[in-house]
Amino acid sequence: PSLTAEHVLDAIENFTPLPSRQNMIGSVDGVHFIDDALASNPLATIAAIERFADAPLIVIMGGQDRTVDYTELIEVLNTQQHVAAVVLLGGSDDALAHRIESLLHKCHRVFTHDVQDAVRMALSLATKGSNIILSPAAPTPSHIGDYTHRSDAFHKAMVQASSLS
Repeated sequence: PSLTAEHVLDAIENFTPLPSRQNMIGSVDGVHFIDDALASNPLATIAAIERFADAPLIVIMGGQDRTVDYTELIEVLNTQQHVAAVVLLGGSDDALAHRIESLLHKCHRVFTHDVQDAVRMALSLATKGSNIILSPAAPTPSHIGDYTHRSDAFHKAMVQASSLS
């Protein structure tokens, strides 16, 4: 059978995205939450930043340092007008967080890998209509688990924030 417009339309309408890949998961007081915890490299985070250019964006990122090049991502974070802030996860001895923090002019640092702390900070920086995205650009540190652990923590932090509003 040949591919028809109806087949394409059906595929688009019934598309199920990958879990934790640029998924809008909810809103709290007009601030939208996007789960992109699967983005474990700089190019994936760049793609997410480009996709959500329609509103102020607060990017939560950081994780295990694999010594990959973050130059292009840092350039995008610094120059894209819609990127309002970056909240960096990472302990005080975290080499990746330190390297990124030193090169970003709109960076806020959470000296922990606790996603809930990062969400609290991101919410304090957000305005109504903003997007908060968890798009780490690095793998989840092994002592925390994998991307699903951070995804779950992001979801829980959003739910907790909504119960406080």
